Amino acid sequence: MKKAILFASLVSISGCATYDMTLMAQKSGATGKGVAKADGSTATIVLNGKTFTGPFSYRSDATYSVPSISVADNLPPPMEAKREKLGFIGGNGSVFAKSADGSGLRCVFALNPRLQMGSGACLDDMGTVYDLQIN
Repeated sequence: MKKAILFASLVSISGCATYDMTLMAQKSGATGKGVAKADGSTATIVLNGKTFTGPFSYRSDATYSVPSISVADNLPPPMEAKREKLGFIGGNGSVFAKSADGSGLRCVFALNPRLQMGSGACLDDMGTVYDLQIN
């Protein structure tokens, strides 16, 4: 009985994960912060004085690709190696967010929900590439 209660508690906790996101511009070092509750929730990211919101989604059995990030320069080394090998940048998650003034932010990342961590890259409408860390 105790094992069943413990298992039910762990399942309910894992289903309500909160992910903290940290972004850093590759060239300027400008930083931003964000949060999402779980897959299918809305991510909120504060970056360069703007608040971006959009769906936070990931799947352990799929790969997303964001062509605009795929052609960006100066990607993190693991993503650069993947682009050279495969011709695109992908991961199992994405955020497509907009700010109140209509500016966009596109992110793709690889997330391990069991470990509640991941990394990726984001690209804003000005062409700035950001490294993305998820905890």
